Amino acid sequence: MIYDIVKITGLNNFKNFEITNGKNIVVWPVGIDTEVFYNLNYKSEYDVTIYCKNKIEELPSVEEFLQKNGFKYNVLIYGKYSEEEFIEKINLSKSVILLTKTESQGIAYQEILSMDRPCYVIEQNIWNDYQKKHQAVSQDISNSIKDIQNSHIDPNKYM
Repeated sequence: MIYDIVKITGLNNFKNFEITNGKNIVVWPVGIDTEVFYNLNYKSEYDVTIYCKNKIEELPSVEEFLQKNGFKYNVLIYGKYSEEEFIEKINLSKSVILLTKTESQGIAYQEILSMDRPCYVIEQNIWNDYQKKHQAVSQDISNSIKDIQNSHIDPNKYM
């Protein structure tokens, strides 16, 4: 079974890199329990949930951006919430901004997608100085969030 996973995922190619050459690579398949992490069809109270993991220093500038653009938001700080709080806050929001160094394809990201919420993963070097150098990027994000505000994804439509 492990051989099949390695063959399918191409993990054998990692032996060609100096950092992994000669190292054992272990596959850790993780599934998302879609009977736990699903869209509860709550009435949205927030435009955005900010999911913050290892980038707490960027939280004030993102909050400032959201406030300046009139978005309602809530915040989840990694390690400071229960699974129930996570599910409730995500379900009360229309979208999620991920402020994280390690979650671009992580478990929380997949759980959020399982609940039918679009995610914005903010690249640090773009976001840090968004008002001066990257106004176009912040405007794109603002417009995307506004588009989500005005739409509703009906999960039953795709089933």
